[in-house]
Amino acid sequence: MGCLAKYSKFPFGLGLLLFVVMPSFGQKQNGPHYLGSISRGDEDVAENVYRFREMALSSRRTKADAIVLRICSSQPLPIALAAAAYNPLWVAQKIGNNTEHVILLRTSPEDCNRASGEGTIEVWFAQNADVIPKFRESYKASDLSMQTVVSQDDWYNGLITKAVTPANFLEIMKEISAIAVSDRCSVIVFQVSKAPNSTRTANLRSAQSQLIANGIPKDRMVVLFRNDVNAENSSRFPDITIVGNSVKARTETIQP
Repeated sequence: MGCLAKYSKFPFGLGLLLFVVMPSFGQKQNGPHYLGSISRGDEDVAENVYRFREMALSSRRTKADAIVLRICSSQPLPIALAAAAYNPLWVAQKIGNNTEHVILLRTSPEDCNRASGEGTIEVWFAQNADVIPKFRESYKASDLSMQTVVSQDDWYNGLITKAVTPANFLEIMKEISAIAVSDRCSVIVFQVSKAPNSTRTANLRSAQSQLIANGIPKDRMVVLFRNDVNAENSSRFPDITIVGNSVKARTETIQP
């Protein structure tokens, strides 16, 4: 598999969604079983993820069984990862112990369950990895990587979290450039509030300019515009996530 595809801007809206658990009664015994979903605005996400994990482990019988995370998104899968309600790779790690036995799917929201909106992560259990929910894109979770560098004006620098300031912004962009150069298949995803704000716009343009100056082409950058509930208190700096393929994903075709 080659590098991630090249993308342009994808404006979209993100709303508050509800946590939904649907019963699996009436589904075919050998078909995929819907365990529930994780949506933006959910509370007690960790508790829900733990419950999904227990449900999946109690159902697992053979090595052919698989945990399936289906992201409901109109964006391509690498971008959908960054824009999902919560980090899908974190969810995959917690539910499946490791990501080797977790399949990541992406399909349009209209193909998902009725209550699943943009960015929702549906959790499924498949007794056979060849019989999985409807999808448009598929990866093994272990073949993808994602690193959030900036979120809500916080800079995640290893185990240390610092506030993003104009003084350290250049240092942050150098760090992101170094990561992007070492992984030439990565995509840098910026997320900013859709509400107009001169400071946010200037910081986004500055971030893009710094990456270009450090040798990162603009076609590896994606800007997502979100509908923030409280736009006045939105981050001054863009949220920045780096999504890429692992070495394994570049050298083998994924057959879920």
